[in-house]
Amino acid sequence: NGATFSGITYYSLYNLAAGVGAGLDLTTGSNNVFIGCSAGGDIESGNGNTVVGAGLNGFSATMSDTLVLGAGDGAHITSAGAVTTFAKIPVVPTYTIATLPSVVPGGLIYVTDAGGGNGALCFGNESPDWIDVTTGSPP
Repeated sequence: NGATFSGITYYSLYNLAAGVGAGLDLTTGSNNVFIGCSAGGDIESGNGNTVVGAGLNGFSATMSDTLVLGAGDGAHITSAGAVTTFAKIPVVPTYTIATLPSVVPGGLIYVTDAGGGNGALCFGNESPDWIDVTTGSPP
């Protein structure tokens, strides 16, 4: 089933909705993209939004120029203007080089030097090392 806009007027141009209830309340907003069941369902007159993910609704009726990625109440990324918000993403634990835990394949940790500075985000490789995501080498 495709999406339908319930109250759209001729003032609303260049919108795309894919998913049941996506962009459902849009009336006068333009240049919006809604992908996923109920995505952006509460936006009425906002412009320039991209909302991708099922169940992403509950936004301001006038929200504009915003990118939202995620699904329902799960982790999502919102970017409005120059501000990016990461919601419900777990905190990455911090270790010094001297206190590195055993490698967990696919795990993420933040590693600093002994003084707590010069940090790097590292992931658990299948080899016996944590790997710095920027250099590709062990910390």
